[in-house]
Amino acid sequence: MNITLSAEEQVVEKARTWAAAHGTSLNALVRDFLARLGSDMDREATARQFEQNARNGAGRSAAGTMFNRGETYKGARFKGAE
Repeated sequence: MNITLSAEEQVVEKARTWAAAHGTSLNALVRDFLARLGSDMDREATARQFEQNARNGAGRSAAGTMFNRGETYKGARFKGAE
């Protein structure tokens, strides 16, 4: 998708100079910024959902939920920790 932005000429030239000095383009800088902005929104929404779940659940599991050490540590993050 193409978009049109307006900015002061001096701002654009400084940004182009910075981008060139860092091996990229102004277009790439703007595209990457927009991508990060979108992912930041996703993180914020996820954090809000986590907070809501934490407040509503108050740290309690559903009735009858049982955990055991082996099941807790299964998975890629804890390989060999059983």
